[in-house]
Amino acid sequence: TGLAMAVDDTSLLPDAAEAWVPTDEELSVESIGRAKGCAFTAALSFFYLALTCLRPAYLIPPVTVLPAASGIRASISCMLCCGMLLEMGVEYWKMPAPKKGDEVFFLLQTGGKPTFLTYWILTAQTIYTISV
Repeated sequence: TGLAMAVDDTSLLPDAAEAWVPTDEELSVESIGRAKGCAFTAALSFFYLALTCLRPAYLIPPVTVLPAASGIRASISCMLCCGMLLEMGVEYWKMPAPKKGDEVFFLLQTGGKPTFLTYWILTAQTIYTISV
């Protein structure tokens, strides 16, 4: 009558026998997806390098008055860049392999990590922030 029942937290944890262990196919899809992600990041880095460093001088706009340097702005940019690098590290090395029954398994199997728009955005922002 209005009293809350105590819940045993250990009953919510899976047994060791029920723990999910990725199969060889799932691990293979994860490693190939990671390799495709690394290749995409490298290709985007080289493309950005080519756009910024190898363009003709007549395409570079004339320098106008630049804002003064700001230590606060630089430190905030550095913290954001560290956060993006941390997120990329977690994406590459700490995310578990997808289960074969998951919806994303087929996407990772066919296109790897670059299949997802969020991966594109994170990679482009990280490369730009590091280069600036």
